[in-house]
Amino acid sequence: MSILDIKNAFEAKLLEMTPALPTSYEASSFKPVAGVPYQVVQLIPQTPDNPVVDGPFYREQGEFQIFLAYPSNKGTGDVLKRAQMVRDFFKRGTTLTKNGLSILIYRTPTIAGTQIIGDRVIVPVVVRYTADVNIL
Repeated sequence: MSILDIKNAFEAKLLEMTPALPTSYEASSFKPVAGVPYQVVQLIPQTPDNPVVDGPFYREQGEFQIFLAYPSNKGTGDVLKRAQMVRDFFKRGTTLTKNGLSILIYRTPTIAGTQIIGDRVIVPVVVRYTADVNIL
């Protein structure tokens, strides 16, 4: 269940951030409140790697994406401050653990450009990870 463990580890870590933001999780019901910032999270697994032929493990890799959604009529200062907080919270070298699986954040998270969608300014923060999954 490595994908589910990775997803759960990232979501649990995100819950530790303060101040907390309302969060929309994948395939769950969520209704934004007008004028209140929130975040949307998504796990994007990528093709696993097999770095060792006939090795006892494979390597999960992918991205955990946090889309920060702030009211668009207040500029970008607050949303960019939060994006930097998320980047610092999931800094390169951080290891998350879930059910014996270690998930390594191997790059500094990417803060993507701002975009306006409806009444929100959206800033994605992309956290890249790897996790070696034992198959023995």
